[in-house]
Amino acid sequence: MKFIQTKLQQIACLLILTVPAATVAAEPSNLNMEQTPGSTNTILPNYYPEMFEHTGIIDLIDIKEGRVVINDMYWRLPMNIKVHNLNTEFSTVHTLRNGMNVGFKRNSVKKNTDIAEIWVLPNNYTQSSRNLE
Repeated sequence: MKFIQTKLQQIACLLILTVPAATVAAEPSNLNMEQTPGSTNTILPNYYPEMFEHTGIIDLIDIKEGRVVINDMYWRLPMNIKVHNLNTEFSTVHTLRNGMNVGFKRNSVKKNTDIAEIWVLPNNYTQSSRNLE
């Protein structure tokens, strides 16, 4: 019971904490991806992997505390996390925000909840709709 109460308190803290508006980058209007008319294939930049270990929607993010909830699962965001956006190969965690569709992989050295690398995906992206640019 105490474990559940602690987890609920952690989730409540994540809900209360928000990223200041000044640290969130504006979404680019010219994304480096296309969708062929009449097709569900999404073309992603060539610096994106063919498949993602995990995909999901960011439910909550707390950059200061190094935490993120993706598809109702808690993950840690280490200081050295690699972030990739559709219009730039290397970015920062400050470009990530609630509601974003992302692909990510865990830290292979540590068998825990650390995310090693994360890619921002188009809203309509699914693992089966993938084509490389």
